[in-house]
Amino acid sequence: MSHERIENALELLLQGFEELQGEIEQSVLGRVVEEADPGPPPSEEELDQMDEKFFTKVQSSVTKLSESGRCEAGDLLAMISVIAEALEELAPELFEEEEEEEEEEEVESKD
Repeated sequence: MSHERIENALELLLQGFEELQGEIEQSVLGRVVEEADPGPPPSEEELDQMDEKFFTKVQSSVTKLSESGRCEAGDLLAMISVIAEALEELAPELFEEEEEEEEEEEVESKD
């Protein structure tokens, strides 16, 4: 039963992220970007602006949840860590790409 609640919660979380992304795209680009979108791709500035807005909204949600006393930051981190570990087993290539990017950034910063 509890695993079903977790599955449902993950689905709701994904839906919330998708809805928020669409709202942010609409506010920054004036349109929602679809996979088969024939429109022009967002500029780097627009992508940065959307990333910042997304982070700010998620940060606000985490802050409200933490301040409400329903969940502490450490609890959220523990959940995210378990989810990340499960994802790494499911799709290790996603984490390899991230590690390669971090290594490239370290090399560039040393130059």
